[in-house]
Amino acid sequence: MKDLPKCVALCVLRDTFVRQGELRKAEWNEIDFDKSLWCIGAERMKMRSDHIVPLSRQSLEILREIRSSRVTIVMYSLTQDRRNFQSMKMLYVLLFEL
Repeated sequence: MKDLPKCVALCVLRDTFVRQGELRKAEWNEIDFDKSLWCIGAERMKMRSDHIVPLSRQSLEILREIRSSRVTIVMYSLTQDRRNFQSMKMLYVLLFEL
């Protein structure tokens, strides 16, 4: 169970090619399961315009499995009281655990 957030993060990064910071701060209200899209708001984007990310069937399945009505962020830490992933933890996973 401890490795679940890491596995989810790697699978979604693999399928979407978003920046790791965008994934770490993703919120459930940005994901449209019916249209298979993830809309990252302009306020979080470098170019200050909305970024629409198509979601694969595999990514949608993973996201549906981990969705929780109690948590607003997608990528939360199991060890830090459901706060979002820290950037160094995500970088560590990407660099050393692949």
